[in-house]
Amino acid sequence: MSSRGKEGGGMMAKRKPEETGKGGKGKGKTFEELLEELERVVAELEKEDVPLEEAIHLYEKGIKLHAESSKMLNRARLRIEELEKRIAGEEEGISEGTEEEEDGEEGGDDLFSVAALSDDDDGVTF
Repeated sequence: MSSRGKEGGGMMAKRKPEETGKGGKGKGKTFEELLEELERVVAELEKEDVPLEEAIHLYEKGIKLHAESSKMLNRARLRIEELEKRIAGEEEGISEGTEEEEDGEEGGDDLFSVAALSDDDDGVTF
C-alpha cells in the first residue's frame, strides 16, 4: 500500500495517452494535451484582429475540444466511482468478517487467532 502512495505525485503526465473518442479528431491525445490546445484556441479568439471566419472555425474547434475533454473527465469520474464502490465493498467484507469473529461465530481456524498463538509451544507469549 505504501508503494502506491509514492506513485501519486507527478506521474499523471507520464501515463499512456487515452483515446479521446471513437473516430474523434483528438486520437490518442491526453487530457492535458487537449486542455493545452483548448487554451491556445481561447488565446487566439481573444485577439482583436481575428477575422470572422477564422474566429468561427476556432470556436468550433474549441467546442469539439471541450466536448472531448468533458468525455475524458466523465470517464475518469466513472472509473473513480467504480474504484470507490469496489473499495467500499472490500472494506464492508472486512468489517463483516471482523464482526463475525467478535461475535464468536468464526471457528478457531484462523492462523492469527489468540487461541492459535497461545497454544504455541515455542515459549514466546503474546
